[in-house]
Amino acid sequence: MGIGIGFPGIVDSYTGTILRSRSLGISEPFDFRTEIEKQCNEYVIIENDANCCCWGELAFHTENRTRNFISVLGEFRSDTRGDKSRHGFSLGLGLVLRDRVLHGDHFTAGEFRSIYASDDTGQFSIPYTELESIPEDRNMLHRVYQELAENLAFLVNCVDFTKVVFAGDIAGYPENLAENLSRAIERGWSFDNKREFVIEFSEYGDRAVCSGAAGLFAEKLFSIPDIADHFHEIVGYDLYEHLRAKGTVWNI
Repeated sequence: MGIGIGFPGIVDSYTGTILRSRSLGISEPFDFRTEIEKQCNEYVIIENDANCCCWGELAFHTENRTRNFISVLGEFRSDTRGDKSRHGFSLGLGLVLRDRVLHGDHFTAGEFRSIYASDDTGQFSIPYTELESIPEDRNMLHRVYQELAENLAFLVNCVDFTKVVFAGDIAGYPENLAENLSRAIERGWSFDNKREFVIEFSEYGDRAVCSGAAGLFAEKLFSIPDIADHFHEIVGYDLYEHLRAKGTVWNI
């Protein structure tokens, strides 16, 4: 019926345009949907990879539809050593508020960089050359997790997120991450009532992006248009009729 694709970088999911992607070497807007549909008959929906993790949670774990939550996509990379913009660990956030994935006015919501990072480092305060040693170097991994937890705790307490889901490669290396985050959230809470939140590791692991991209397509197909939908976007019955016109839907 259609294709969902998750990309690293800044993505305009409504128009199918990749605005920027360091991982893919894209430095100016690229109309991916138009180009790919020249090669295939299916309707294509694209999205930021961390946001795809959110769509997977919404589509396949319906209990999350009543929560404000964060999906944390962490991936270990070994094919771009020596490039501080694409070092050994890449991390992005997906934010869900009131049953909707937050894109931001410039589609940059969820772009992560630690408050401790400097001009000489990547996403964290730790030099990118040292990050190349993870996940094998457990001491270094624990340092990264500690810094990540402190950054996430601020968001959780400030926005009142009640769930954090870790996805991607990071789900296979839970280590002390949940404990660090729990402590950081509690330290940052200024009231006497106990914070209530859930910390999970995605069951999809390093396939969380592709599972989420499939969930994204399903969500768009079965959604109801309202005033919040972008004018470029085809959803619900309109999307179904579009698919029928393309000949990709015969019976449903």
